[in-house]
Amino acid sequence: MKITYFLFFISLASAAKDNVNLDECYSKTVQDEAYDCIYDKSNKLKNEYNESFKSLITRIKKDKKVVMNFEDLNHGLLSSKKEWDKWLELECSTEANVYQKDTGFHDSIYDTCKIKNYLIRINYYRGFEFK
Repeated sequence: MKITYFLFFISLASAAKDNVNLDECYSKTVQDEAYDCIYDKSNKLKNEYNESFKSLITRIKKDKKVVMNFEDLNHGLLSSKKEWDKWLELECSTEANVYQKDTGFHDSIYDTCKIKNYLIRINYYRGFEFK
């Protein structure tokens, strides 16, 4: 079990490199508090992910005169987000299902996976160029 926790904290450190400070989470002395902290950070990033998507759609609508295929781009982004959200659920469930379900550890692996992937997608939306 110690190896499992070691690997878990390695994955947290990896997420922290991507501008998410998880130090406060894995420095908690009570495991349940650490799991709750990771869950909270995952939810905050989910909100940031959704806001970054809305911001991209707003930017595109604002400048739709310069977008050659506005309707196709808008539809493609909406469809892509919907499919990516499904993929994320499956991907992170798969990662977490290596461990016993209905445990804080399982859920924290799931949330850490989401954190890692939300960061990637947020950067994608913020960096999306259409002009």
